[in-house]
Amino acid sequence: MLAVKLVLFTLFSLSFVSGSFFRKITPVNNGSVVGGHAIRFIGDTCDKFLTFGGLTENFPAGQVYVFNNLTWTFRLSTHTWTLLHPIQSPSARAFYSFSVNSEKNKAYLYGGAFYGNFFADITFYNDFWVFDTSCDRWSLIEQPSLNPGIRTDHQSVIIDDYLYLFGGVCKFDEEDCNDLWRYSMRENVWVQLRNDSATVTDRPLARGSFFMNVAYRYDCPSKGFTISQGEHLTLPYYIYVQRTDTWFYCPATDTFTNITSPTNNINPAVADTNSVVSLNLFETSYVVVFDGEIPGGVVDCGAPFAQKQTNVSWILNVNSKDWSILEPYNGNTIPALKRVGGDVCFGEFDLIKCITYSGGWSWQCPGAGNIYNSDIIQLCFDLL
Repeated sequence: MLAVKLVLFTLFSLSFVSGSFFRKITPVNNGSVVGGHAIRFIGDTCDKFLTFGGLTENFPAGQVYVFNNLTWTFRLSTHTWTLLHPIQSPSARAFYSFSVNSEKNKAYLYGGAFYGNFFADITFYNDFWVFDTSCDRWSLIEQPSLNPGIRTDHQSVIIDDYLYLFGGVCKFDEEDCNDLWRYSMRENVWVQLRNDSATVTDRPLARGSFFMNVAYRYDCPSKGFTISQGEHLTLPYYIYVQRTDTWFYCPATDTFTNITSPTNNINPAVADTNSVVSLNLFETSYVVVFDGEIPGGVVDCGAPFAQKQTNVSWILNVNSKDWSILEPYNGNTIPALKRVGGDVCFGEFDLIKCITYSGGWSWQCPGAGNIYNSDIIQLCFDLL
């Protein structure tokens, strides 16, 4: 039976990849056009997503960074942005983690970062917030003394009544970690499932700018999550090392499994994007990587680091461990973007299932430098 399932998974994956296409939505009004943010669908339909904060970057003007703490929603049916006005909000920041519960009525935000021009006065946050969509209200969660501490460039997911948080920058010298935490939303308790360690071989090594997504796998009796790609900052010379591995964590057994493809791995490695989402279809999970930063490029036009964005999208079959390049059949050209926000939402019986992306920027040098994307982009899969 297992062999039959794997054959079906592979056959479906091939048709799934070939039946993809892009479409673009132009908002009718101005809204959130930033990077370093996240978007999450809310409500009982797939018509509205929520986003918070983020930043704009202008390298040619002298590494000018503008953060905000605005809360927005976007409605797909009307192509309209709405600025919310909660009584209180998290402070201006980007590179936080953002997760929505299964009922899609509460969004949890942890940590993030803020800094001035030329990376002056860097602040890493360890506060924990929840947004209630029924009343458009942010509330600060009073955490117990045992918690993940300062954190940015990390990720989190929610499975049942627990929020799982992994890795990211966790020290003031910008060093990243590979610790794993679990938060009980019912009990307001953090539990450290794995400590930070640079020598382990049974789980992902330290990284930031990675991908973490809820997923299913045939050898896990419940939902789990994947951790993939990213980059590791080596000290004291501040050199970034790309991560090319992929892991699956099963909460039911509290185990990590290395699912890096030995022969068909994503290439080149991708980092610096918030746009990676998972599709769970027909007992198979797919991790979709949209755009992002790849190794290479040159430091020019005021950029603090080498810039090389890609507009190539990849998809991973979590069961077979194979990566494939997505080649949309409608021929639309999508700009090469980094730091976009993405999420997925669709009905169980929808034959066209779409991932939605917002914000992010492309790089033009020589030229204007950072060029921000104001459109809403959807990567869709036709199951017919």
